[in-house]
Amino acid sequence: MQDCQTPREENLQGVVHLRLQGPHLDLERAKEASRHLAHTYASNPELVSWYDGKEKTFFPEGECCTDEKPDCLEYARSRGGNLTVEVNDMEYVFVYRGVQGLQ
Repeated sequence: MQDCQTPREENLQGVVHLRLQGPHLDLERAKEASRHLAHTYASNPELVSWYDGKEKTFFPEGECCTDEKPDCLEYARSRGGNLTVEVNDMEYVFVYRGVQGLQ
C-alpha cells in the first residue's frame, strides 16, 4: 500500500471536528468515536473512506495520493460522501454518506 499524505481540510466536504485524548488512541477508537458523532447528524450514516495519519494508511486501498487531492477523498465524494469527521487536526479522517442537507 502506498503511503498517503495528510488530506488538506479545503479538500473535505461537510467537515466536523472531533478532539480525542488519551494515550491509546488508535484507528478503531477514532473510528468508533467518529461513527458516534456521525449518528448525531444522520440515523444511518455509512462510512465510505478513511485516512489514518499515524500509520499513513487509507481506505479504499489503491493509488490514493498521486495528486494534491487524494483519490480516497475523490472516491468518497463520488459515492455520496458528504460528512467528514476529522480527528485531532487531521490525525484521522472519516468520510460518511447519508447525511441529509449536506453537500
